[in-house]
Amino acid sequence: MWAQGILGSLPALLLLSATTVTAVSLDCKNVVVKGQHFDLSELAGPRAVHLIEDTPPSLSNTTFTIDICNPLKRTKNVPKENECPTGTYGI
Repeated sequence: MWAQGILGSLPALLLLSATTVTAVSLDCKNVVVKGQHFDLSELAGPRAVHLIEDTPPSLSNTTFTIDICNPLKRTKNVPKENECPTGTYGI
């Protein structure tokens, strides 16, 4: 039962850390939730989800990228206005 409470809080912690603090990196090796320590370092690095929607006569492709441990770096060949500001944890 205690694990359910801790794990139930983990997504909220990750979302909060990924959206509210852009100047500080999350120490993924030592995430503490209600006194319980987690090593999330294997989740470090950008992760992308691609949504492809059939919009005849074409396809629409939307990509969302997130890195819970570090700010994202700019993507080459993508106009600045099509990305979030440098240092953002999710695009």
